Amino acid sequence: MFIATDVPPAVIGRAPTTRPKLLPAITWGLACVAAWTLNGCSGNGEIPPLTDLAVIPLPTSVTDQPGRAALGCNTLIQIDDACPDCVPAGQELIVSIRQALQCDGKRGATGPPIRFLAPATDLPPESYRLQIQPDQITVAASDTNGYLYAAQTLRQLALAVAADDKDPVQLPAGVIEDRPRYAWRGLMLDVARHFFTVDQVKPLIDAAAALKLNRFHLHLTDDQGWRIHIDSWPRLSEVGGATEVGGGQGGFYTQAEYADLVDYAARRGMILVPEIDMPGHINAALSAYGILNCDGVPADPYTGTDVGISSLCLDNDASRQFAADVIGEVAALTPGPYIHIGGDEAFEADDVLYARFISDIRDIVADNNKTMIGWEEAAEAVSDGTWIAQQWLLPERILPAAAAGAPIILSPYDRTYLSFIYDTDFPVGNVWAGALDIYTAYDWDPDTYAKGLDSARILGIEAAVWTEKIPTIADVQLSLFPRLLATAEVAWSDQARRQVDDFITRVASLQPLLDQLQLNYYQTRDIPWPAPSTSATAP
Repeated sequence: MFIATDVPPAVIGRAPTTRPKLLPAITWGLACVAAWTLNGCSGNGEIPPLTDLAVIPLPTSVTDQPGRAALGCNTLIQIDDACPDCVPAGQELIVSIRQALQCDGKRGATGPPIRFLAPATDLPPESYRLQIQPDQITVAASDTNGYLYAAQTLRQLALAVAADDKDPVQLPAGVIEDRPRYAWRGLMLDVARHFFTVDQVKPLIDAAAALKLNRFHLHLTDDQGWRIHIDSWPRLSEVGGATEVGGGQGGFYTQAEYADLVDYAARRGMILVPEIDMPGHINAALSAYGILNCDGVPADPYTGTDVGISSLCLDNDASRQFAADVIGEVAALTPGPYIHIGGDEAFEADDVLYARFISDIRDIVADNNKTMIGWEEAAEAVSDGTWIAQQWLLPERILPAAAAGAPIILSPYDRTYLSFIYDTDFPVGNVWAGALDIYTAYDWDPDTYAKGLDSARILGIEAAVWTEKIPTIADVQLSLFPRLLATAEVAWSDQARRQVDDFITRVASLQPLLDQLQLNYYQTRDIPWPAPSTSATAP
């Protein structure tokens, strides 16, 4: 019998006459029912049709059907024996429904089962089909992420109908067909300016996964701190990791801790993308090893917030060896296919040497069987289709690389930099480009954002939170939420179906999700919140 971690023991249903094939993760498949129960719960009163329930990101299509399906704390979750990839989604669904229905350990009513069916060959990547009927709820998906996303949608639906007095609650019948607009739907967290521990980062991964994001980009190095241990250059973490903006104690991830984050993200459908910024934004490394400076002298540690103040010595063989060693170790620790090399704001580097260095780094990354990602400045140095360019400031910079076939990630600062203040009341964050309210974060079309960019070259969207002015993890959460909901919907949902006023209403309806995720979120006046937050620090 399979026992899911951190969830109640499995309850095995009636065995078939013929024993089914055993699977790596579960003893029986749907024929013998691998089923978990959700013991004890609460319920609801009247509910609207499925098309009126708030889901973010907005699904591709929702169709109402007659009837209702009971969902309770004792609902069985069944896994098809041809779908071992469904198991993580089943585990996540148990935890989230128990939370949504406030299950307290008591046995509740048993409604129709939730059945995870064998993978559907007619659905595109990361897609799912959720059918709610009075006698059963079925989930079909194309792949592991599709099942995880269906579970997240069910979680939001359960929250939408949950109340305090009945078990089970009633879900309106209908069908949700859903698929992502873009393949890359990311969140970048800067842990270099201010360091955050593994335990502080994991809840952000949970929250991003709940919004169907699939990339978690860690900005691991900058002038103010080096946040991953490198065996071949140990002083990078010992010296470079000991500082942060404002003179705090800094910190770094051991290789085991980094691997833990990689695995944690992967189990939630997210590929972790490490960024080792070079040749600029490198003072933490220069302070650890003088050999990386042209004068051979270690740089003084830097705890300020200026940019463009540093560069590797690009005429120095040691710098190339440094880059090769660091990328090699990080690549070996990273099962995902990407290594981000930064490349931005290298104001101290000679243009010719910079272009040669970026080209060399692209080859080093490729030699480690990874694809290089770089900020838009790198696109001016290497204009070909062998890597991925990430736009942030001047869209015209990425056009040559895009024309040569490079995929493009859009992270325009005026739409996706969620480290800017929301408004003049907001307590933390950057102000150099003014405020970024939730309307602005939502109401744009990536396909038309960059004039001259072929929309076919857009790989996806990524939000970023830079932490030079955001010192605590509570401040990071406050900066991200609820604006990250906007980025998630821009990246997932069809442009023709998105409408900003409808989105604002759905954000308000999903306040229980933000509370369930135990997030510190900003109760901006742009949202008609139904209740005061128990966690937000906003007025």
